[in-house]
Amino acid sequence: KAIHQGPQGYIWVGTEFGILRYDGSTFENIKSQDGIAIEASIISIHSNQNFIGILAINKLFLLKSKTLAVLEINIPTNLITKPKKLFLTNNSALIAAENGLWRYSFTRKVFENLHKGSPVTDIIQAYPGKLIYSNVNGIYAYYPFNKTIVPINYQPNSYIKHILYEPNGNFTWIEADNTLHSGILKVNQIGNLATKFISQTSG
Repeated sequence: KAIHQGPQGYIWVGTEFGILRYDGSTFENIKSQDGIAIEASIISIHSNQNFIGILAINKLFLLKSKTLAVLEINIPTNLITKPKKLFLTNNSALIAAENGLWRYSFTRKVFENLHKGSPVTDIIQAYPGKLIYSNVNGIYAYYPFNKTIVPINYQPNSYIKHILYEPNGNFTWIEADNTLHSGILKVNQIGNLATKFISQTSG
C-alpha cells in the first residue's frame, strides 16, 4: 500500500498488516527496539534524516532510522478525517487528509490544522524550505520555517490527484478528468502551461 526509500538506502514497504524493510536481497518484518511489531494497515511512509515516519488510519509511528526505537502517536480521529499521505520535515510531520492539511510538531507534541476544509490529495518537496501540495481547489506552496501558505496561480478543471516537481523547475500534475498538465514553476507562478488528455485503453 506504500513504498519509500529511506536515508540509509533501505526500501520500506507498508502492507495491510505492518511494515517491511528491503535491503536489496531480503525483506525483513520490522519490529521496534523493544521487539514490538508495528501492526497496522499502513497508508503512507516518508522519512527525514532521523526518522522513518509511518502513517496508519489512527496512528503515526516515528521510527528512529538508526536504532529502530519507535514513538507511537495516536491520531485524533475526531479532528483528522481519512489521512492519506505523510511528509516529514526536520521538526514536524505533515498529514494530507480528507479535511485539510495537518501538522504534528515533534517538540510541542500537538496536531494543528494548516489548511482547513478541502481534501488534500498530494504533498511533495520543491526544494529545501518549500513544499508543494494540492487539494480539490488548486495548488499551494508551504514554507515550513514560518508555516506560510501561498496559493499558486492555477485553477484546476477537476481535482488534482498527483503532483511531481523536478529540480529544473518542471512541474507536472494529473487531474481526475484524465488530463496531464505541465509547466515551469517560478516562485509561485506556473508558466509555459501545456495540457494533454490521457486516453484510456483496454486490454
